[in-house]
Amino acid sequence: RRPTDFASYCGKEAACGITLVILSIDPVIHGKLDILDPKFYDFLIKAAMANIIAFFGGGPPCCTWSAARWVPLEDGSGPQPLRTREDPFTCMPCRTPQEEHRCDVGSAIMFRVLNLCAIVGAPGNPILLEHPRDRGKEPFCSVFCSRPLNDVKAFLDADVKSFDQCQHGAVFKKPTSI
Repeated sequence: RRPTDFASYCGKEAACGITLVILSIDPVIHGKLDILDPKFYDFLIKAAMANIIAFFGGGPPCCTWSAARWVPLEDGSGPQPLRTREDPFTCMPCRTPQEEHRCDVGSAIMFRVLNLCAIVGAPGNPILLEHPRDRGKEPFCSVFCSRPLNDVKAFLDADVKSFDQCQHGAVFKKPTSI
């Protein structure tokens, strides 16, 4: 989203006479660029299958996956956990309709990002998926320990790398994996 994020990459490609079009697929930025919109998603799938997409990266919303949900505030308040490590794509029982909806939306986006990663990455194009780092233990859920992600990772012979975003300009330590 920052103008400099792809600056060095674009500069190298532009020097070779290659035109890059970079889309930030986020309905908050542009309402028509919604990965959950069936027509737009179909467009992305067709472009990926035609090998028109040279790179794909996604960072589905992490608010329902966050480890912070398992740490109550001093007064006992705070958002409640919504997902389990055993089944990170399903909302836990006894949650509000709004919480269930947020989980459903987050899972749908995650599955679409994983699908696009698999299609774009299959011919060797670079891909990434950014999400909170796996804490590696119960009760913390993580997409990085899920079967769908590990199937895509195995299919592409991909690796997961972890780091703290504060090393790259974030104000707070934010354990992240790509």
